[in-house]
Amino acid sequence: MTRHGLRVNPRLQLTLRIVPAQPGPGARLARRLTMLAILSLVLALPSSRTLAQSPLLVYAAASLSDVFLVLEAEFERQHPQIDLVLNLASSSTLANQLLLGARADVVASADEAQITRLRDAGLVGDAQIFARNRLALVVPSDNPAGLRAPADLARPGLRLVLASPGVPIRGYSDQVLEQLERQQHVEVEDILANVVSEESNVRQVLFRIAYGSADAGFVYRSDVTPELSDRVAVIPLANEVNVYATYPVAVTANSDNEQLARAFIALLLSPTGQQSLQDHSFIPAILEAPPWPGSPCWLAAPA
Repeated sequence: MTRHGLRVNPRLQLTLRIVPAQPGPGARLARRLTMLAILSLVLALPSSRTLAQSPLLVYAAASLSDVFLVLEAEFERQHPQIDLVLNLASSSTLANQLLLGARADVVASADEAQITRLRDAGLVGDAQIFARNRLALVVPSDNPAGLRAPADLARPGLRLVLASPGVPIRGYSDQVLEQLERQQHVEVEDILANVVSEESNVRQVLFRIAYGSADAGFVYRSDVTPELSDRVAVIPLANEVNVYATYPVAVTANSDNEQLARAFIALLLSPTGQQSLQDHSFIPAILEAPPWPGSPCWLAAPA
């Protein structure tokens, strides 16, 4: 049981018998002394957590939400005296928070650019690549705009949702659009003219598509989960158009738990961590050139 950072052993029972005191100054003094004695006993109780064992703060990209919740449980199983606290947001938001002085122990980004920003500011050391990803072009499951191919994104009147500039998925999306222009002679300007919303992270893009407020958007393949199979479908991206997203992780320079931070990164890179990533449709870092089964994508029905 944890209350305000104090973990109490439920098997430890303390029975106190308080005898009503007689009215008067002496009785009030006795009552105060009794309460002080109780407080002293409580503070003296052995605890499985010490003040030095502050929570392990892990900043992680929004696209890592599902798998990091699994790894959080695994890490706490391996370290039962430690609370792991996740801060999940776009990688650029996390980097901005750290640059403004927020404290963290580990930062896991969806691109290398944000880690470079932090390294240049002296806030992280060397980073390690622990996973990769690929992009998916998603549409609502009923595909109301009738998209057949990525080139259809340039069609006038289409409602396209992207992430905001600076968010990693937006950078990767822009690379895909550049490849489309180069290889399929689709004008990027025509596609961007259809943008109706720019979201703060990839999960917001996905939710806009899943709930029908846009016709298409780019997310990571790992975002297309079985739970969304009845809400979104995928328009295939050719390999020569698609790109790889890279996920680095680093210990922060101001970590209060450097040993535990490195233990969490070791879990990420362990067979257990890499299998969890693959189970959530990431490409494990140990696979340099996949064969990789990919994510369970649901293809859009032809219009």
